Amino acid sequence: LPLEVMFGAQRGTVIGGSIRSSPYEQQSHGGDDPARLAALTQLLKTIADRAQDMSTQEILNLNAAFAAACSGVVGQAGTPAIRHTPGQSSYPPEPDMGPLPTLEEVGGSLNSVKVSARANVKSVAGAMAKSLRNNDMLCATAVGPEGANHGMKALSIARCYLAADGWDLSATVVEVQPDPAVREGRCFAFVVVRMQVPAKLGEPLCEAGVGRTEPLPRFVRPEEKQTDMKVSGSGNAHTLGGAIAKCLREDKECIITAIGPASVAKCVEAMALARIHVYADGLQLAFYPGFEHIVMDGGRPGAGEHRSAIRVHVWPEAAPQNAAGLSSTGAWSAQAAPGSNVGLNFTDET
Repeated sequence: LPLEVMFGAQRGTVIGGSIRSSPYEQQSHGGDDPARLAALTQLLKTIADRAQDMSTQEILNLNAAFAAACSGVVGQAGTPAIRHTPGQSSYPPEPDMGPLPTLEEVGGSLNSVKVSARANVKSVAGAMAKSLRNNDMLCATAVGPEGANHGMKALSIARCYLAADGWDLSATVVEVQPDPAVREGRCFAFVVVRMQVPAKLGEPLCEAGVGRTEPLPRFVRPEEKQTDMKVSGSGNAHTLGGAIAKCLREDKECIITAIGPASVAKCVEAMALARIHVYADGLQLAFYPGFEHIVMDGGRPGAGEHRSAIRVHVWPEAAPQNAAGLSSTGAWSAQAAPGSNVGLNFTDET
């Protein structure tokens, strides 16, 4: 299969006979002023053009300002000028991004793990770890925001199960065509590859034979090439995806903190968009997630509370430009998979 099948088709190309729908559906509100909506759309297009010359921090600041404005802007009739309906985006539709690949085109013959919002996360993580102990790669599928959140949590726990065996994982995420029989939201495929690392030993649970321990601290780029980001569940995934893509083009490692299921799902959506953006530049997005315990900042509800967050490390890999780096199914081969030991730094704080 052509490289576009795995790494994202070019805009306007048809793959598999199914046309990709816009990532944001237009909402119809009879009382909206068409002139006001047209002006808002033009404003966002202008900002998108200007963003090409903006720094990553400027883009993030602009996104935060828009999020704050959208929550408090009031129209002439006393109703919000930008409305939000649970489960839908409150932003105008983005330009069409071409067709979505099918799950078969992405995963091929790889071992598959299905992530359900109703499944036990630790059980899913155990299935992932078992598959990676016996295979170089797997493909995990998640449907809807809850499924995406469960998928990221399961990957984080699977890393704990693998650490004592001297294995870790890296992944990328691709939005694929959903199963017509399942109407629970958008479908994401996590293509996961195992990698050999120094085994984490000496932990009480490992010594007791439980086989679960925190992975060794892992950084893919030096400190001066790391960028911290925070994602909000009510933010614009397209804006965050653009900021991630900008960092990847600068060969930086993005460290994204997501607190809560909605934020984690938004992060997954943004990474899938960023992967498409950077592939045209010969880059492939790779990431790994992990748990982080944080203390909430002051000046907001819950200040001072200890929370558990998902911290996602995202970095660029060179995308294969010919079939040598792909299997016959269009998925990565073990040699071309993201997260090879090249460029990775492991430190044992113990």
